[in-house]
Amino acid sequence: MNTILNILAFIALLLVLIGFHEFAHLIVGKLAKIPVERFSIGFGPAIVKWRIGETTYQLSVLPLGGYVKFKGEDFDDPEGFFSFPFGRKTATTAAGIVANLLLAVIVYFFIGIVYGIETPPAVLELPEGSSLTQAGFQA
Repeated sequence: MNTILNILAFIALLLVLIGFHEFAHLIVGKLAKIPVERFSIGFGPAIVKWRIGETTYQLSVLPLGGYVKFKGEDFDDPEGFFSFPFGRKTATTAAGIVANLLLAVIVYFFIGIVYGIETPPAVLELPEGSSLTQAGFQA
């Protein structure tokens, strides 16, 4: 039973990480006015899908990845992804990597808040005969 729960927890965590990464591509692509045909978490046939505007959103059978399909990912499509300016394409492509870095910073920030950071003692040595050693302090 414990193994099954561990596998389900791993899949859930994987879906969150993939979703965060792909969502960054989606948002930046839409902000750059690049048409998005499909946003998918998972590969293979869709389990659930819905359409909002020009974009189909779906959860698919194999939770091992995800993708954002932009309109016309062929080089010769005059209205496709490659027809947009270099800056828009670069921002859209880099958004997933930036999202991964941002998520790592957020996770480590909360780990630091919850578990704290162990700080070593500031005083490593006390001078002999000082008022601190006479008062009973030890290094």
